[in-house]
Amino acid sequence: MTYPEKLRDPRWQKKRLEILQRDGWKCVICHAADKELQVHHAVYRRLDPWAYPDYCYQSLCRDCHQTRGELTDKAVDAFRLAMKDIPTERLAQAAQRMMGHAMQTMEVG
Repeated sequence: MTYPEKLRDPRWQKKRLEILQRDGWKCVICHAADKELQVHHAVYRRLDPWAYPDYCYQSLCRDCHQTRGELTDKAVDAFRLAMKDIPTERLAQAAQRMMGHAMQTMEVG
């Protein structure tokens, strides 16, 4: 199933509505209730879009969602530049620890 097909899946539609309701049908950043709302995934792994814990989602208006994506891209680029000189082995060990902690946190939630 392609990602666009997954976004039409009833399981995603149900999760999406649950998140919008949880967030009071407004953008959690600008608090707009009169704009088109989208549900943002704070993380993307190899899970189906509906399979993350609820704390991994945010209700955002289209403008805040776009801004969040742009800022994330810039942060990732800055992070990559900051770690470009770290030896691969040390970087792999640190990434493994961080990923293990993140996944453990997701399982607990």
